[in-house]
Amino acid sequence: MIQYGINELRVGLKVIQNQEPCVIISNEGVKPGKGLSFNRIRLKNIISGKILDRTLKSGDFLELADVVETQLIYLYRDYNLWYFMHDKNFDQVSIHKNIIGKSDKWMKEQWIYFVTFWNSMPILVTPPEIMHFKVVKTDLSIKSSSSTSTSSGNKLAILSTGAILKVPFFIKSGELIKVNTNTGTYISRMK
Repeated sequence: MIQYGINELRVGLKVIQNQEPCVIISNEGVKPGKGLSFNRIRLKNIISGKILDRTLKSGDFLELADVVETQLIYLYRDYNLWYFMHDKNFDQVSIHKNIIGKSDKWMKEQWIYFVTFWNSMPILVTPPEIMHFKVVKTDLSIKSSSSTSTSSGNKLAILSTGAILKVPFFIKSGELIKVNTNTGTYISRMK
């Protein structure tokens, strides 16, 4: 069990808080005029995504989390399980749909995804930030429906994975587009 004191904490370090893995997203050292110095840290729970604020005094420690992020190739889905493969040793890993969560709309076979393991168990699947998808259907009814829709210059599109997002009016069914999977927004056409 490796522990870090307040002087060793840094942004990006993965630690255990409330028996769950968290990543430090901010660390502010405070030296008051009177009394001992302390650190205000902000943690993001890797599993739930919740933000936690914690104050640590001199002499407090946080335990290092056994968290490993690995790149795996997505192979296929079989009902509740999604199958991934290591590209080096060809070992396969099955991940339950609850762990995939909202990333399911960005899942494309043969793409590389970041899978986070904690104590050798998968806890998070993160798609690449930029991916390309085929538009299978666009909603033309938005164009003529209201002035607020037309002023934004967007319409809804359904992608090959089932994801729905706003795209410019010039995008047609069958086109390939680039999408930011973190924000779920259209970036550009594929050339």
